[in-house]
Amino acid sequence: MIKANSLQKRIKDRFADSLGMRHYVCYHNEERMGYSYKEADEFSVGTSKNVDKILGNKVWIIAGIGRPREYYLCSWFVADVIDENEDDYFKNVVYGSERTSRAIIDPPIKLNDLPWLKEFLRNQANFSFGLRVIHPKFASKFEGLLKGKRMRKESASGIPIIGDGSGDPLDKRLVEKRAVELVSKKYKSNGWIVKSVENERKGYDLLCRKGRLEEHVEVKGLSGVEKDFTLTANEYQYASRESRFRICIVTDVLKISPKIHSHSFTELVSEFRIEPIAYRFRVKK
Repeated sequence: MIKANSLQKRIKDRFADSLGMRHYVCYHNEERMGYSYKEADEFSVGTSKNVDKILGNKVWIIAGIGRPREYYLCSWFVADVIDENEDDYFKNVVYGSERTSRAIIDPPIKLNDLPWLKEFLRNQANFSFGLRVIHPKFASKFEGLLKGKRMRKESASGIPIIGDGSGDPLDKRLVEKRAVELVSKKYKSNGWIVKSVENERKGYDLLCRKGRLEEHVEVKGLSGVEKDFTLTANEYQYASRESRFRICIVTDVLKISPKIHSHSFTELVSEFRIEPIAYRFRVKK
């Protein structure tokens, strides 16, 4: 995992604004992704690009809906963390966390009637290149749109939210990190030797050994009590073929009394309803 240094020196270039900050746009196509923007994480984007230079810079999220296409400015965040992903199509994930700034724009701002939208779409090649840096003149227009919002609130955790605050203020990375810590602690207290393999793309997070016993543990952290989670294709495939696989679901992860629920893959299949959220189509060879 790579973390941003808040004191890092910015490199001035033609894409930087007056403060030396670059601005990026990520486009969410609901038909292509298979789920709506509201079901996605407002403060993270997946990409196959090299994103080392994005840390400390601002990312704007635009959603495209329906035919004819309607465009909406939905949220923004300052990139704080880069993490690797098991999905080769989105091998890097960029997060905005409580360390920096982020905001939900609620309701989203419709862009179709703005006089500069056509020029912006041409500049971005209609979003055909994925996550991409934008010219400062367009960044200033996005900033100007936010000034017209009447409501601006701070959540209990200090995260700035524009609108009625309906977005989840809990930071995804904080939830995941805490869940892994809790599961590791539980295994160690029961005499297991625990090794993190989170960055090795094995299809699970923790390698746990005790004598001749070995378990491959995938950890899912949830802020609420409902056991509602997703597995990546890599995680699902590994779980279905590996008898040593266990999944530990941690609910109420940031509260005083979190609960750890442990399941084998067989138990998952029998106790949970499995629903696909996206399909990928490739030409047959």
